[in-house]
Amino acid sequence: MEIKNLNNPFPDAPVYYREVTDSTMDDSKKTAETGIRHGTVFTADFQKQGRGRIKGRVWQSGKGENLMFTLVLRRDELIQELHHLPLIAGAALLIAVEKITGELFNLKWPNDLLFRGKKCAGILCEADSRYFYCGMGINCNQRNFPGEIKDKSTSLGNIIEADINRDAVLLEVLSSFSSLLKSGDLWRSLVGDKLFHSGLKIEVRSGQAGSEKSVIGINRGLGEDGQLLIEDESGSIHEIYAGEIEIP
Repeated sequence: MEIKNLNNPFPDAPVYYREVTDSTMDDSKKTAETGIRHGTVFTADFQKQGRGRIKGRVWQSGKGENLMFTLVLRRDELIQELHHLPLIAGAALLIAVEKITGELFNLKWPNDLLFRGKKCAGILCEADSRYFYCGMGINCNQRNFPGEIKDKSTSLGNIIEADINRDAVLLEVLSSFSSLLKSGDLWRSLVGDKLFHSGLKIEVRSGQAGSEKSVIGINRGLGEDGQLLIEDESGSIHEIYAGEIEIP
């Protein structure tokens, strides 16, 4: 791995780069075994085994077209609840892309960035006893998508009809993330205001990834702990702490 000459907003933390890797998440975990700085970043032009939240789902990306990275945070330097961090990541991503494109986006709870209903970025978060790993895949300059996701995906480049500087996107996301970690509960209102299909009927497959248990009802936004609130036909509120949204 080489170190990119970028001014990481997380002080003294390097930004590592590989042209091709299995996944930046795997790179980060292997390197973390010997200890790394808070805010260290691992990037690549192409991932051979990039993955999504659902088992068996892969992140499809052309080589050198999009931004793929994993940000590593030391848990002993964090004051936030661990389960809030994926939502903070979403808020950071939202702030960054809206600043760069001048357009408005939504977050599909808990981990997808959407533009007019089409996915343009995803977040995958994992943790161990020492570190929190935040992986992001952001469609930047990919213009065409495979048939199965052609009508469901887009890129920042398609949105503004111009090439995107991937390093600029990375630094904006890191800057927003760093700021939000120091801004108390600001993330809560940012995510709440931008929730996809807020106030509309949705289906949520609740629980661990791949769960068949579902709840159908009106999306009533976020609870105090970042959980998704769904009101069913009887008026009962279901609090969803993990799950995958589907639109009936």
